Parts: sequence; structure tokens; C-alpha cells
Amino acid sequence: MDDLQNHLKKTMERMSRRLAREAEQQRELEHERRLAAIRAQSHALVWTGTPDDLIAILTEWYRSGRIVAESLEDALQKASIHFLNPDGTLVILPSLKVSATPESPSSKTSEGSKTGGSERTKKQDLSRYLDTAGLTDKQYQCASLRWEYGLSVSAIARELKLSRMTIDQHIKTAQKKFNTSGMYEKIRKKLSRTASED
Repeated sequence: MDDLQNHLKKTMERMSRRLAREAEQQRELEHERRLAAIRAQSHALVWTGTPDDLIAILTEWYRSGRIVAESLEDALQKASIHFLNPDGTLVILPSLKVSATPESPSSKTSEGSKTGGSERTKKQDLSRYLDTAGLTDKQYQCASLRWEYGLSVSAIARELKLSRMTIDQHIKTAQKKFNTSGMYEKIRKKLSRTASED
């Protein structure tokens, strides 16, 4: 009888944790939908100064409390999508907050990044989609390595020293965020066009 009660108790705890995770994912998805709707209605500002000038101003605003963010890097990354050069390119290129180790990419560049001592170049540049999707740093990094560089989940897990399940979860969450904003279909079409050209 005690075994049955313990089993039922453990089952209920597992179900409760799963429901809490699903509720959290639903809240995150709804939040991303609201952000996507706001982004769809907003327009970027055209910046005619230098990137350093913009960074200096945003840094001053962050330090004075006019911009609220978790860190200065977070403030710069979030602001980066709102400021464009007159030619339509981003003034500030968002960067990954990861340490620049030989095993991990230190920035999002279309020219490639040094990883594991060998030069790696992007097979597909999706940075304009990734930069505006509202991804966390790890989601961005995993999605970039998977979709832009064409690495397998196992290779990304080895490179980032994370479990395959964690990498898979980051990629799935990134895909959900793209799905809510309609960007994943654009990326899928772009990837399939590139694959057919090869």
C-alpha cells in the first residue's frame, strides 16, 4: 500500500512539474507573440552617426536609468534592432555573450568564426532574421550554428559543452519564436533554395 501511495505521489509530482513547465512555455510564447506584434508595428530609427556614438549614448542612458535592462550588453543588444544606418543595415551588430574560447564562436559575423582551431564560414547568412527574433544568447548561438553553419546537434553540443537535449531544446524554442513571428517559413524557404542551388 505504501508503495502505491509513493508511486502515486511521485507521478503527481512529475505531472505537476510538467504542467508548470508547459505553463511557463505558454507564457513565454504569448510574451513573444506580443513582442512580435509590437515589432511588426514599429519602425527602426535611422542613425547617421557612428556606431561608437550610438553605443556611447545608449551606455549613458543605461547608466542613468533611462534604459532598463539586465546589463549594458543586454541593453545594447536589445537596442541594436531599433537603429539602422541610412542604407538599412544595423548600426550595432548584436554580439553573443560567450567567452572567446577556441572552442566557441565569439561573434556573429557572416565571414565566419574561428572554432576549434579551424576556419568556419557560414553556409547561409540568416543574421537579419536571427537578430530580430528576440532570441536569448544561447538560442541565437545554437540556431546560428545549426541553420547558418549547418552543424549537427551533436557537433553543437560538443562545441558548446552542453548536452544534446539542451541544444535541441534551444533550437526548438528558437523555432517556436520564429513560428510566432512568421520568420521560420522565410528561413526554411531560404535554406531550401540554397540547398537546391548546391
